Amino acid sequence: MKKFMIILLALTLLFGLVGCNSINLKSGYYYVGGEYEEFATPYVELNFDDNSFLFGEGTILSYAERGSFQIKGEWITATTQNTTFIFEIKDSSSITLIDCGSYEPFVDYEGSEFAYHENT
Repeated sequence: MKKFMIILLALTLLFGLVGCNSINLKSGYYYVGGEYEEFATPYVELNFDDNSFLFGEGTILSYAERGSFQIKGEWITATTQNTTFIFEIKDSSSITLIDCGSYEPFVDYEGSEFAYHENT
């Protein structure tokens, strides 16, 4: 009976760990790579305290899409009033925009990689 309980406990722990997100993204700003003017670089802000999300075309601009996000496996789904953004988590410091729901202001950034920046 003890052996059965130990095996059951081990399997429970194993399956529990498989469901966890092993990639530890940080709260903060993720900027797209490329040649952009200072403060006009497209960015994504993720806040893990309240799962809030911002996507803007530059920190100097006042407009940004605002909403919330959730992570499932290697995917971030961010929902705003206008659309749903899908990002793929590449590693602990970069994400790639896969789909923006054909939302015109951001369609040009599909396929772009956004990298975390510590000092913003």
